[in-house]
Amino acid sequence: MTTIRTAAGIAALLATAVALSACASAAPGADAADADADATPVVGGELVVGQTDIPPCLDAAITPYNNFAGRAVVDNLFDQDEETGEILPWLATGYEVSDDGLTYTISLRDDVTFSNGEPFTADAVTATLDNAIEFRATDGRGVAAAYISGYSGSEAVDDHTVTVTFEEPKAGFIQALTEKALGIIWPGSLTLDYDQRCETGPIGTGPFVIEENVPDDHITVVRRDGYAWPSPNSDNPGEAYVDAIRFVEIPEGGVLTESLLSGEVDAAISLSSTDIARVEGEGGQVVSAVSAGIANTIYPNLDHAPFDDEAVRQAFQVGFDRQELQDTIYDQYSPAPTSVISDTVPGHVDLSDALAYDPDAAAALLEDAGWEIADDGIREKDGERLEAEITFTDENSRPLWQLVQAQLLEIGFDLQLRQVTLAESTALQESGEWDLLAGNFTRADPDVLLNTFHPDFVTYARFTDENIPDLVEVLDAQTTELDPAARQELFAEAQRLIVERGYGFPYSQSGRPTVALGNVHGLGNQLTGWQVFDEAWLDAE
Repeated sequence: MTTIRTAAGIAALLATAVALSACASAAPGADAADADADATPVVGGELVVGQTDIPPCLDAAITPYNNFAGRAVVDNLFDQDEETGEILPWLATGYEVSDDGLTYTISLRDDVTFSNGEPFTADAVTATLDNAIEFRATDGRGVAAAYISGYSGSEAVDDHTVTVTFEEPKAGFIQALTEKALGIIWPGSLTLDYDQRCETGPIGTGPFVIEENVPDDHITVVRRDGYAWPSPNSDNPGEAYVDAIRFVEIPEGGVLTESLLSGEVDAAISLSSTDIARVEGEGGQVVSAVSAGIANTIYPNLDHAPFDDEAVRQAFQVGFDRQELQDTIYDQYSPAPTSVISDTVPGHVDLSDALAYDPDAAAALLEDAGWEIADDGIREKDGERLEAEITFTDENSRPLWQLVQAQLLEIGFDLQLRQVTLAESTALQESGEWDLLAGNFTRADPDVLLNTFHPDFVTYARFTDENIPDLVEVLDAQTTELDPAARQELFAEAQRLIVERGYGFPYSQSGRPTVALGNVHGLGNQLTGWQVFDEAWLDAE
């Protein structure tokens, strides 16, 4: 016997997170949103969006981060209400779950097509899910598999019904189906190899189609004619308003700001707080939200000295001042972290005390571990300096790392800075030849930790069953726990382990501001914070 699983439980679980997100980020974009609500959208025009970096892979199942073009071409089976967190049908019409929690039966819409004209059927759902697992297993890349760990298989019962089975109960499965990494892809796109998928992007059911990809320069998506099944969150009932969106890569933040103010681009993503304030001062608008998920976090390579030493990791955790970062580098869009996850994730635990700046405690930890101050002020142990290199891609983040560098010098830690391209960063991650990397991951569910910290699905660091066995045990337990209260206890324990044992060093919560000129309307953010453009429109010329 199966029981219909309603969204009420999930909505209740997310209610606190959504309320916090609204407090933190509704105000900055509220005026623009209110004005747009009273205006009639204009159809036509090209929206030019500047980014400091565009990921080298257009397939969001492989690289969802900042992949706005890849996100724009796929839809999901479900979405999350931006106000309540309730799970809402999108390409699906509903679902049932078996009493043992192992099998989901999902019903699908019968009026949807892919952009190449092929019908959307249950076969596309099974192909998307199967490929998420197979691609990770054969190619070693892609983040989609982490959302469905324990996946046993799926079957198309008929054209508009699919069953999905897991080896163990999968607590976050339906929420996972709201994530763009599991956006539905035409099966033909899934037969391409890694390079082809990244270069051309997928064929999806979404409101846009990828028209042009010029690496390291721009990506253009164009409006899809006949689109009629928007997200339940969208106020746009059908086709996109703009003819096209051109995402332009402008690596230097100052140049991007000047491009916005001069009108060369209509909107900009990833501007520094200083540049945001400048644009606001000249009449620009900001639409933003705090991302629900992993906070902006520094990840140590546990296979490399000095971070194979837990005392060094613990000293690092309290050796830099997050509040000074907030006061100096960030703004109201990116508050200081209180855990390794953002305040907007259900089950967030306030670990502010464990993250509080305490250089005396950091120095004592290092002294006890045998790290002594040398003549140049940097600590040494057994002839080795206490130093590490942080690798980053965004020039806008350089002032951040320079401030952290200065703070860590106070405890005798030499942090060295190295800026690389996105391609170089990917190569370094795959080689393992790095000390520190920084990043975040968005998802309003405890399983977000799998993507970044579980050895089977890790995206940023080099965690293994051997170097984080305690955390792996907790993560495995929480992802199969169907009792909400018990799952939250495990989630809380995972957060404490990450912070207390120095598996990750959160430094800010991740705001997602889009800065735009006054001619741009309809910008928005998903619950997870990512920018969406299906309602965007431009003033008539």
